[in-house]
Amino acid sequence: MGSLTCSVLFSFFVHCVRDASWPQRYAIGCSIPGMGIEGTGKERRQGIATDPASILMLEASGELQPQIGQWAAAASADDLLEAISAFEHRVAEYAGVSPADLQRLGGTARSGYAIAISNQGRRDAQKRFEPQFREGDRQLLKLSAVLYNRATGSSVPEDGYTIRYQSVPLSDQERETARKDILEKIEAGLMSKVDAYIELHPGISRQRAMQELQRIQLEESATVPVASAMGGEGAAGGAGGAVIGEAPEIDAEGNIKPGTGEQVVLNGAQVTAAQGIVTSVALGDLPRDSGLSMLVEFFGIPYDAANRIMGTVGLGFVSATAAAATAATASAAQPPGSSD
Repeated sequence: MGSLTCSVLFSFFVHCVRDASWPQRYAIGCSIPGMGIEGTGKERRQGIATDPASILMLEASGELQPQIGQWAAAASADDLLEAISAFEHRVAEYAGVSPADLQRLGGTARSGYAIAISNQGRRDAQKRFEPQFREGDRQLLKLSAVLYNRATGSSVPEDGYTIRYQSVPLSDQERETARKDILEKIEAGLMSKVDAYIELHPGISRQRAMQELQRIQLEESATVPVASAMGGEGAAGGAGGAVIGEAPEIDAEGNIKPGTGEQVVLNGAQVTAAQGIVTSVALGDLPRDSGLSMLVEFFGIPYDAANRIMGTVGLGFVSATAAAATAATASAAQPPGSSD
């Protein structure tokens, strides 16, 4: 409402500057020789073309003493613009925008001045007003869908809509600062990836954020072969992801369709951790059953898939490091002078 009122006031300001910002002159008991007739019908009037450099020749009409004067301008552009700008400033403060976020730009009477609100102040104001508008917009969407379905017999969803309001874009510096802050919080365990995604995409629901993160993880895993990921290095030189179970299908347009069977998507760090469990079993630090249980419980890998990953480890297969350590221990325990 405040923004609409300010727009109306500025429209009135333009009208006053264009039509009422100069003195109004008058003459009593005088006439201007040579005036022509302009217009037709009720619009007929006498007129003469003038110019700032021309001289008007006036002559007395009647016995009255001729009088010439002028009234002041009907509106002062300077005073009017200052009053409207002060009102705009007050509306912004009532809306919760900090006065520190209001910056006066410009300054001369000829160019006027405008009030600009810093980006952060505008974002804060948007966040405060979003809950008030969100419910009304949801009800409007629901009512529109209901009326459309009743009128056309369609089956447009009538509920379950989420609204995401477009915020003021971040500058490059603000975006870099936010990115570093989020990464540091995730690394310190103070923020989950879901919260980070919501922070980067204001207005998105938590359920949608989780779906997007799962999609990202699935797409990353689909671009890295499982064998390469289990080897520890992806094509780009970093730890890759892996799809345990039926691999997803990719159509000609690049859309990814998850496999229909039981499936688990692991990122690079999870693949490395799972490989560490298999290595611990191969070294004899963990029993095979414990390693299988850890793969199932820690990562949600189906038991059959975990059994395939473990292979013959713990069923007779012993790593070279473990075999060498066993041989060294046996040699050290053999009595001096004895032979095989």
